[in-house]
Amino acid sequence: MKFPVIDDDGYPTDETLECIKTWPFGEYPSLMQYVTDAWSDYGWFEQTGGHFDPMEDETPWACATGGWSGNESIIGALQDNFAFWMTCWECSARGGYYEFHLKG
Repeated sequence: MKFPVIDDDGYPTDETLECIKTWPFGEYPSLMQYVTDAWSDYGWFEQTGGHFDPMEDETPWACATGGWSGNESIIGALQDNFAFWMTCWECSARGGYYEFHLKG
């Protein structure tokens, strides 16, 4: 498994952001773990609403960037992963809040 690299100031490196941008289609549970490992404690990133529900066929995740630029960079990398963003992004709100639903 890949592990994110964080610099001495706590920011994700360019290599980490590039890895998020190019994460393989459909391997999104492992992407969520990778992003969770890279995410700063200035915000939060977590699975919500319990675990995968085969009846709903999705796993919900939510996060808040906390206004921290490192977390904002991670969101930007997720947006640049076109397939992920088009299939998993559910909503976002002012203040750096995002929801994603991983389709099963």
